[in-house]
Amino acid sequence: VETWVYSDLFENEVAGAEGLGISDIMWDCHINHYAGYWWEDNVQLGVAQYLAILGWDVDSWDSGVTIAETEDMSWDELTPQQQAAAMQVCYH
Repeated sequence: VETWVYSDLFENEVAGAEGLGISDIMWDCHINHYAGYWWEDNVQLGVAQYLAILGWDVDSWDSGVTIAETEDMSWDELTPQQQAAAMQVCYH
């Protein structure tokens, strides 16, 4: 369920999220980290720039064939710039 964007959740899942105080914006950032969106959607949402700093691009994001090197890094292995970008997509 964490890989789904909020708008794709079933009614009972939305009710459960709302019961926990989780809004659509909170879900898409803190739970999904925008992974359920296509790259162009993330451009429109203003988060693609942060994903790019983390090593993603349209091809790797949309195809899922390759993953960004940062996916296998711990927080301490990220550069300060990568940590700041990760925080913008609710990793902290």
